[in-house]
Amino acid sequence: MAGIEKAANIVGLVAMFVILMAWRLLKGLPSWLTQASNTLLVDSGFAFLPVSAGAGLLLFALGDELWGVMITMIVSTLIPLWGLALLANRWLNHAANTDSTTTTEQKGQP
Repeated sequence: MAGIEKAANIVGLVAMFVILMAWRLLKGLPSWLTQASNTLLVDSGFAFLPVSAGAGLLLFALGDELWGVMITMIVSTLIPLWGLALLANRWLNHAANTDSTTTTEQKGQP
């Protein structure tokens, strides 16, 4: 099959995820795995420091295009946040309406 070797890492990643989720549901996670993953998650932020510093230096090398790139980054961050806020608001209002309806029915009020 042509091209399948290029997707092997993605297929392996998805397969490992499915196996680990099944293992977690059936047997639970061992404590050593939880401790190791917590340590890696806490310290993984340091891996992005060199990349962030390099990106910051490159931003100032853009010259006249700096403001266009900055506006693009800000807008592309705010649009998903706005969409997430709308979805969360809709979800929370639906949950609040369901709770108030249940409470009213339990009290026997119309």
